[in-house]
Amino acid sequence: MSSRPKFFFFICADSGLLHFALDEFEQKYKLTDWQKKVFWVEQGLDKEFWSELGAANLFGPSKLLIIRQAQNLSQKEWQGLEPYLLALGPKAPLPVFCFEKEKYSFPAWLKKTRLFQKAEQNHYLETIPELNRKTIFNFLQEQLKSHGLKISNSLLHQLAQNLPLDAWVCKQEIEKLSLIVDPSQEVKPEHLAVLNLVMEENIFALVDSLVGNKSAKWFEQRFAYWDKEEQVVFALISLLHREAKLLWMLYFQEDAKINLPAFIKTKKKALSQRLGLERISFLLDLALDCELKIKTGELSPAQTLEYIFTKSLNFVR
Repeated sequence: MSSRPKFFFFICADSGLLHFALDEFEQKYKLTDWQKKVFWVEQGLDKEFWSELGAANLFGPSKLLIIRQAQNLSQKEWQGLEPYLLALGPKAPLPVFCFEKEKYSFPAWLKKTRLFQKAEQNHYLETIPELNRKTIFNFLQEQLKSHGLKISNSLLHQLAQNLPLDAWVCKQEIEKLSLIVDPSQEVKPEHLAVLNLVMEENIFALVDSLVGNKSAKWFEQRFAYWDKEEQVVFALISLLHREAKLLWMLYFQEDAKINLPAFIKTKKKALSQRLGLERISFLLDLALDCELKIKTGELSPAQTLEYIFTKSLNFVR
């Protein structure tokens, strides 16, 4: 076992991948019997956090302190944290800072600190890339293997193209397959009927109906998901978020960074120009807002889908 780090930085925008990375981290450094406490930066680093950070356990397992959304820590807060983190001893708790912003880059002032330099020198940081249409293939393959499931390459490619780029959703869908497919069998096309496979064309049709003031088509899209909310909502949010990001990039002429067939890229680029920044921003905010509401339990899948369409009424008008 490698000597455990004094602190650690994870850079990962996918909450599912981050969760898996934290599990592996605990196993690698044999921290599974440690008490784990989670602190959210948005709620402030309160007295409990500082008390836990300064409390060494001399006679047993220590504590793992998970600091979520660490990208929102201010320069002043880092200045307060640095002396504590640099002085942590072998019996001290282990703080893990999770930077969860897409394409996050550490600010220059943080890179100049002794703390960051120690993190780099001792390999106390790890960047976990988000899933894309190439890496999701291997991710799904690993998930299937962990459940003892066999699948043909062609069917695996079909899954990789149609499941959303969200580790949590993919894991849940593979778990569904494990319940209906015997390990002695191979996954068949008919087994995929239980999965939340939402084609991207549905999302484009939805966005196109919104921006084009096509109210009739908008309601047609809504009724297409009637009584199927729980089956489609995670995939719908994920694909809506991806679609909004693509439109944003195309609006700013970043075509070269997008790997899509030319005719689809042309169609989406025209849509991005019709939308404009305000409406593209609305779509991004809507996707992130819905993801937060459903993952925190504020809304059920059915309520979340209804929320999407209700909020979108102003977009149609």
